[in-house]
Amino acid sequence: MVHQEKPASEDKNYRLYRSTAQSRTYLVVSTFYDRGGKAAERPEPGFEETSTKELGAEMWRARRELSPDGKVWETSWVEGTLRTHGYNTRFGDFVKQVVDEADSDRDTTLRPNNRFYIGYRWPSVGFGSRRSLIDTLGALLATWSISVLMFLLPVVALVSRIGGRQVPLALRSPLGPYALPLFAAIALGVGIGLLLLRLSTYLSDRYRALHYGVPDLTEFVRDLDDQIYPMKIRADFDLVGHSMGCLLLVNAVRVMTDFFHFPGEATQLSRMAMIRLRSLILCAADIPVALAVPGRNNYFLSSLRRFTGIHVLSSDRDIILKWASNLGNWASEPRFDMSSRRLGNALLIDAQAFPRRLRDTPRLGSLLPVTRPGRRYIAVAGAPWPRSEARGRAYLHFHDCSPCWSLGGDLKWAAGAGIVATLAGCALWFSPWGSLAKWAAVLLWGLYALGTVSRWLQNRFADHWFLGPTLGLVADWPSTAAFGIRGRNPHGGYFVRGDVPRRLIAQLLATPADPTAPPRPFPAPPPIRSSALVIPV
Repeated sequence: MVHQEKPASEDKNYRLYRSTAQSRTYLVVSTFYDRGGKAAERPEPGFEETSTKELGAEMWRARRELSPDGKVWETSWVEGTLRTHGYNTRFGDFVKQVVDEADSDRDTTLRPNNRFYIGYRWPSVGFGSRRSLIDTLGALLATWSISVLMFLLPVVALVSRIGGRQVPLALRSPLGPYALPLFAAIALGVGIGLLLLRLSTYLSDRYRALHYGVPDLTEFVRDLDDQIYPMKIRADFDLVGHSMGCLLLVNAVRVMTDFFHFPGEATQLSRMAMIRLRSLILCAADIPVALAVPGRNNYFLSSLRRFTGIHVLSSDRDIILKWASNLGNWASEPRFDMSSRRLGNALLIDAQAFPRRLRDTPRLGSLLPVTRPGRRYIAVAGAPWPRSEARGRAYLHFHDCSPCWSLGGDLKWAAGAGIVATLAGCALWFSPWGSLAKWAAVLLWGLYALGTVSRWLQNRFADHWFLGPTLGLVADWPSTAAFGIRGRNPHGGYFVRGDVPRRLIAQLLATPADPTAPPRPFPAPPPIRSSALVIPV
């Protein structure tokens, strides 16, 4: 009998792979198991399975390169970037992103100075995936409360009333209240709504991110620390998250703070001191803005204490966070206004445009962040807070990427979408399909053509407290045409090669914040606007 060697990470809750195409590039895959015992995804050819022991050995060789004679080992820190993906990200797409972002192009790489680059794949299911469809079908076939109460009974009751016929006497008792057509229609509508929400996988992905992704990531970091501690390797890590992956990152950092001190020894640093967190970069962060202000002891403010620089890249054109996330979070957030006001859809306006009571919010720069869930601005800082000298300070940098073309925010793209919508509307208007086609044409003209004009006006009145949000309400519609176009994505366009957001991320990683230097606004390249809130932590 041939003895097969056990995979290096089989007994872990994750698997580690090394890229054969890019140096010092790794992929960590959370090994969440589906029903039936099928293992988590495996990367395409171009990655080979490895272990934290081998990763630690490569970090040892990297440290030897920094200090060949061994005289400055104590000040030689190995650098690395840890990157997470967001909701509805396919495994193969994320693998390609990891390889692309680890390239050697100085202006666009997320692995500057030949540092280590680690992509973390948490078990996102994704909208319309085979796994989601099979699970939904299983629930419909095996669960009475879903299949019978929400679908079968109301459908039978409504079908029996077609043509004005009464419910047969033999069915009235089994149907019970469903014999009333109004109740049956409401029950069926609720069932269809819940079914669509389930098929979106948004809430299930959120559960997986927090309850599978967070503990598996902390286990990997702990195992890596176990490897580098005996070799006295010190490592600086920058964290980059996107969308729901930002929620995962800040919760993982909050969990890992328990590792920084041994129980009962408040002054004794634990072995986690070998890994130092440096910059936190959150792109399209699916995190409520209410958690970014002082006065609430939560996972986000707790995480801010662990970094020397925190950067939020946001866009007012992110209709995924503004529309879809609002619908998905509405049932779970403590207040309805938290569901649509996310860090990822914040925009910056002139502080002088704010009401007088909000202008004194502690900041770096002349701009302050707001969100626009509807037809009015809502300040991220609900009220100014005092500058506390007794507590530490965190500088939460906002970078408003709304005008960038990769996010579908440029005026040229809006004009193109408006022209196409106008031509399509004319074709519908003169088509032989009747009044329905004419109504569709009017809708296209109103949403896209008017949206183009509104976006042009909003670019000039964005700093106006009343005109800015009113114009922006219609200016969002051209962004819906940016999905599926190569190089444009209102939600994920921050990592598109060639545009300013990708270069900004690369610049933030290449020049991390110096905790000993005086704080200042980070000079983001135009058309991005940047400013920072000064938050006591």
